[in-house]
Amino acid sequence: MRGKMEVKRFFTLSMEDAVGLSRKRNKELKRLRGNADDLWQQQQDVLEQSREVMREAKRQLSLLAQEEVSPRVKGVIDHQVRPRVDRSVELGRNVAGSARHALVDNVLPSVAAVIGSTLSVVDMARSGNFDKALSTAKSRGAEALRAARVPVPEPKRHVGVGGVLGIIVGITALAGVGYALWQTFRADDELWIADDEPESP
Repeated sequence: MRGKMEVKRFFTLSMEDAVGLSRKRNKELKRLRGNADDLWQQQQDVLEQSREVMREAKRQLSLLAQEEVSPRVKGVIDHQVRPRVDRSVELGRNVAGSARHALVDNVLPSVAAVIGSTLSVVDMARSGNFDKALSTAKSRGAEALRAARVPVPEPKRHVGVGGVLGIIVGITALAGVGYALWQTFRADDELWIADDEPESP
């Protein structure tokens, strides 16, 4: 709107300045002013059309996101992410269950046996039967140790990528040391350069 007012002001000033102009010049100025107004209106129409195009593009982009992108993202989440999370949760539950099982089945009975043995040995010691208390303590302590031992499976040993790379680096280093030793102890006869003989005058 501001631009249109500036154009009108320019032509109004031009008309006032053109009081001394001929009629032909005044008609040309009026026609120019009309052309400028038409151009201004055309520009406003173009801007309005571009706004409409932008609104429609935004709407189409929103629809495309709803119809194409959202289902694909949901599919990736449902088929790739969620199964992995579910497996991790299940693995965590299994580990927690195994730990609980080991605690309840192995550790707690052993601790209870040790406490019971200790109390019985203390009772025997109070009654004055020290030899029997000592032999009972040894036998029950050995039983408690056997019960407390949980077999730990040995990890499988295999050479992985890191092991292979380590072997290659080791062989390369050994070859480098060997080459350096060979260079040090080989005959250096061909490496000596004879002194330049002085030129005869």
